Amino acid sequence: MKLKQCVVIGYGNVGQAVASLISAREDMELYRVIRRDGVYDGNLQRGSDTLIANIELIDIVFMCMTSIGDGALAYDHIVQFAKEGIPVVICEKAALANFYPELKMLGSSIAYSATVGAAGVIIPAIQKYRSDVLSLHLILNGTLNFLWYRMRRGETFEKALACAQFKGYLETSKETDRESIINTEFLDVFRKTILSFNVLETGSYLRCRDLEVPSLSKKEIDKLIHSATHFRPYVEIGLHKTRCMSQFLRTYYSKGWYIHIGFVSVLEIDGSLAHLKDTFNGVGIFTKVGQRIIEIGKGAHVNVTAHTMIRDAERLLSLPRSS
Repeated sequence: MKLKQCVVIGYGNVGQAVASLISAREDMELYRVIRRDGVYDGNLQRGSDTLIANIELIDIVFMCMTSIGDGALAYDHIVQFAKEGIPVVICEKAALANFYPELKMLGSSIAYSATVGAAGVIIPAIQKYRSDVLSLHLILNGTLNFLWYRMRRGETFEKALACAQFKGYLETSKETDRESIINTEFLDVFRKTILSFNVLETGSYLRCRDLEVPSLSKKEIDKLIHSATHFRPYVEIGLHKTRCMSQFLRTYYSKGWYIHIGFVSVLEIDGSLAHLKDTFNGVGIFTKVGQRIIEIGKGAHVNVTAHTMIRDAERLLSLPRSS
């Protein structure tokens, strides 16, 4: 049996976890790893291979880069391989939050269920019901949900944060002050929200780089932490303005659709989402015919993200390869 030759782009926590899963499989082989300082072979030995000369040997690519800026670098990599007929599995969010219309044109050459919620349940649910959606109600950041869940149980922010750092839940380990940490996670929510809106296919698309990025001041963060027992980070996308009691709500509008990002009273959040524990993410879908669909899955877990990407890869590899 010919092993599927895999390329991993980005070798942080997710990239390493994906590489480990590939190496453990009997049908895949780690062919190349692209890191910031160059291209490495499957044994992580530095080489001079630029990939282009041997691109026909590649069966699938895993885009595991950290989301930076508007995702232009990740976008270039994705397009480079997809245009050669090589499927790309994506967990990087910035490219899809800024270049969704362009990436959508690649069709079945890409899969990105791991970009929103590590378990990969949110994007497929939106895609399945999008023609009938009246509103989406979302918990999109496992780290923020973990922190506010712990504080609601009586822990201090510092204790909850220390636990999140120990478990590796933060988007980045570089920030150390409260304001930077919360706003880094809030940026993650923003990117996932815009991507979720675009997946709805409402007839218009948004790009994060064209919008005012939501951020919280030190005073706002202190107030949110003080009221953590009553509020929870929350996103609502719908055809009507939200009526929820909220704090520090950021609202965007696009051709009849309202997009709300902020912290909402737990008393007004759908029951299944209001009490999500730890790092769980979820989506509540309310349809125009009165249906209510709830999908919940783990977030902020490197291993869960990696397994979701492998599952996406299996699906892409089962499809006829585009030429």
